[in-house]
Amino acid sequence: MIQLEGVGKVYASHANDERPIVAVENVSLDVPAGELLCLIGPSGSGKTTLLKMINRLVEPDRGTVRVGDADVHTVDPIKLRRGIGYVIQSGGLLPHRTVAENVGLLGRLEGWSRDSVRDRVYELLEMVGMPPSDYAERPPRDLSGGEQQRVGIARALFLDPPIILMDEPFGALDPVTRSQIRDEFLHLKQNMRKTIVLVTHDLGEAFHLGDRVALLHRGRLLQVGTENDLRQRPTDAFVERFVSGGAEAPVHG
Repeated sequence: MIQLEGVGKVYASHANDERPIVAVENVSLDVPAGELLCLIGPSGSGKTTLLKMINRLVEPDRGTVRVGDADVHTVDPIKLRRGIGYVIQSGGLLPHRTVAENVGLLGRLEGWSRDSVRDRVYELLEMVGMPPSDYAERPPRDLSGGEQQRVGIARALFLDPPIILMDEPFGALDPVTRSQIRDEFLHLKQNMRKTIVLVTHDLGEAFHLGDRVALLHRGRLLQVGTENDLRQRPTDAFVERFVSGGAEAPVHG
């Protein structure tokens, strides 16, 4: 479903530093259809940059990204992004729109009829545990953090895309809400049959949610595998330290 072949990204240096910043270095990675792959690593390891290469929010300097049979560089970026769900921290909701308007945004952009948009919005709100009669007309400011995140997930699913990208989707939530909503998401994922790439700074979350985990460090992909692979067969000393909690703390990056 997703293939990254030798991708790399280098950013210009900061004002007082002449050295370029290597965000991603020669990463090759396949994500099969239906898999949930978690990207994890220390701050600045390239997780979010790698994720954004898939929907062309970041253009690689080298290498190829394929979604399905298509090189994404040959696909109109707007068309590409409408075929890929995207979820960020706190849902990224439009504050001046109601819950229903936020969820149905892509339907309106695609020219769906009002009734079709409403029916799909109501279906998705029920799916994420937010009865339309209680939530459809509420503004985002009246929602809890967990409720806002559910709305963000519902919006990403509106066009029924085969791929969902999630950038620290639960990172802004308090620990209790975070645990609850990620368990709800895992149950939802089992019924969605989507290919999902999820960035997280929480190793426990990565092992809990992911079919596989990809560990990055300083822009390089060190190892891809299951929790057992990384714990029992680490590819180098950094992987071993990271999964045992001895490497740099896995904070946002």
